[in-house]
Amino acid sequence: MSAAPEAEVNPYELLELKLDCTEQEIRTAYRQTSRKVHADRNRNDPDAARKFHVLTQSYELLLDPLRKPHAI
Repeated sequence: MSAAPEAEVNPYELLELKLDCTEQEIRTAYRQTSRKVHADRNRNDPDAARKFHVLTQSYELLLDPLRKPHAI
């Protein structure tokens, strides 16, 4: 997750999911990953808030059936 803010992020790769993942798999992967990158757990990482924001955007994208990329 050391990509520049302008770089395109693949939400499936970020959450380590397959293209045919279920909603429950998305939620579980988000919870597990968010614990690792949250700013409160990484106080010494000045980039932690941005990483968490990118993660949350990816999560919201994958849960939205109209915006969810089906093939990347």
